[in-house]
Amino acid sequence: MTKAAQKSRAKKAQHQLSGSTLSNWLSLLIRHGGVNVSYLPRAMSVTGMVLANAPIRFLESIRYGKAIERTQIDEAPIFILGHWRSGTTHLHRLMVQDDRWGYVSSLQAFVPETFLTLNQMLASNLRDFWPEVRPMDNVSYSPSVPEEEDYSLACVSPFSFYCCWYFPQQMETIFSKSVLLNDLSETERKHWQRSYLKILKKATFFSEGKQLVIKNPSNTARIAELLKLFPNAKFIHIYRNPYDVYTSTMRVFTRS
Repeated sequence: MTKAAQKSRAKKAQHQLSGSTLSNWLSLLIRHGGVNVSYLPRAMSVTGMVLANAPIRFLESIRYGKAIERTQIDEAPIFILGHWRSGTTHLHRLMVQDDRWGYVSSLQAFVPETFLTLNQMLASNLRDFWPEVRPMDNVSYSPSVPEEEDYSLACVSPFSFYCCWYFPQQMETIFSKSVLLNDLSETERKHWQRSYLKILKKATFFSEGKQLVIKNPSNTARIAELLKLFPNAKFIHIYRNPYDVYTSTMRVFTRS
């Protein structure tokens, strides 16, 4: 695919919060003081997509809600940990080549409340709305590749690392509460647990009960909380030369 075609496809891609629930989107705006005036068109676009997806979310909840609630995660997930730009994506993709494992797909990551329905409705056409490669590192991309469940969390709860990117002026507070899970009230902690479990239950349901392999750098700081949910969980921690991590991270921020 030519660079022009890649740019054209990238323009079709929606903001990562376009798959959010309306209540969560409004809650994020209120919690983080809204958006800068220059970003109002983008915020309006997200609002439009959230509203447009509402009927599909309703349909999905009616069709699959009970089945998701009944889904049991019989085998605790395997969690891949490590700093961003350490190779966690590469390891994740290698592991899930073995079809014994399930995972959160990029489609589920960005439209967690509608992906079961959209996967059936659009099927082969989904790729037309997806960048062919990731903009920051040219790694191949598609709706079916594994992705971080923290993107899903941002669409259904305020406690996701990626809210740091969407509301950078609140980055320190967001990081503390969503990654370190500091200063959460009991209600907020239970909300995080319910949201996280629902995401993994949907992934388990979609993968027909397979044991999940989950890759998420944010989980490196959440091990204690994850063990409360999955006492038998397994963890794989990988690391990379910190100088390489730094230069790779700088490339991400200059290309994104």
